[in-house]
Amino acid sequence: SGCFRLTATALTHKTMADPEIFIVSRLNDCFGLDLTLVDFDEKAPLELLQLLLDVLADLDPRLRGDVRDAGTAESAGRAADLLRLLKYPPLRDRADADGYQKWVDAAAAGATTTVHPALHWLLGDVERHRTRAYVARFLAPVDVPPHLLDDAALREAFEHHRALQRDFRDAHRAVVASRAAAARGDGG
Repeated sequence: SGCFRLTATALTHKTMADPEIFIVSRLNDCFGLDLTLVDFDEKAPLELLQLLLDVLADLDPRLRGDVRDAGTAESAGRAADLLRLLKYPPLRDRADADGYQKWVDAAAAGATTTVHPALHWLLGDVERHRTRAYVARFLAPVDVPPHLLDDAALREAFEHHRALQRDFRDAHRAVVASRAAAARGDGG
């Protein structure tokens, strides 16, 4: 596919100066779109949110769907949840509920000042985000109210879940290392 991992040297002065050129180029390369800058600039707010969801759905198929069916608020919330798992800087702080809600509201409204930076960040390293989305499904923290952990059976199940997450993380790292070694010809 034309969607390769970008390095700092792959970014030209023009794409760094104009994020929209970068976004359009990456959407065309990675997703087979035939967008022009004019097409991208003229996208209605609903279309812009749908475009963000389409890119995110490539990373996590559970987000696949039509914004018109789910509604803009729900769609923007699902986008924000995945972006948070991917460690998107504006949504990284889990304690900032107000900032999270403002981002969701702006994305639901299709605000270019919210959606464009998210697309730019996502398209900057699609493969890394794809891997992180895959891993996040298995390693996402489970919020259990502390009082529920007073129950011995629930505490045991919770600890077992955390142990399985550690096992998954270790196995995933081993697979990645093995693949890297095989790609280098080390034989792993």
